[in-house]
Amino acid sequence: MKHAASFLIFASCLFLTGLSCNRGSNDAWIAGEIQKEAKPWAYWWWMGNSVTPDGITANLEKYSRAGLGGLHIVPIYGEKGDESNFIEYLSPAWMEMLKHTLAEAERLNLGIDMTCGTGWPFGGPNIGEEHAAKAFEVIKLTIAEPFQPEDLFSRIGGLKLLSLAGYDRENN
Repeated sequence: MKHAASFLIFASCLFLTGLSCNRGSNDAWIAGEIQKEAKPWAYWWWMGNSVTPDGITANLEKYSRAGLGGLHIVPIYGEKGDESNFIEYLSPAWMEMLKHTLAEAERLNLGIDMTCGTGWPFGGPNIGEEHAAKAFEVIKLTIAEPFQPEDLFSRIGGLKLLSLAGYDRENN
């Protein structure tokens, strides 16, 4: 009797676990549908924003059939040889491509997210130096003779000096 009760408890737990794990699956016997937010999403690189309405629709339909929940658009620089098809980021033509993408994604129940920029660093011709993306470069200079700090500027190739560290011959 003791083993029968343990088996009944074990079987009940297994059954309830199975129900909870399958909730929202695509199985016909389970009520509900997996929401797009719970499905996998993918990056969608718009190389040079070289996109067309027909191409956007075809891609979104394939992504939907593959079971994706949405796409993350990354508008970024283009590849060489396709310059004639580039669409300037945020131009009226680019905005039309985005509107078409959003309408088609809604029709196909896909989500759309987007990097708010033109690729890796945000920027563009309207961004001044004070707000532009920066690069960090370490330059090792060996100076044998006495020098003045302003002498460094001629040795760093016109780069803007943000920090300076000095070490003796033993790196102390």
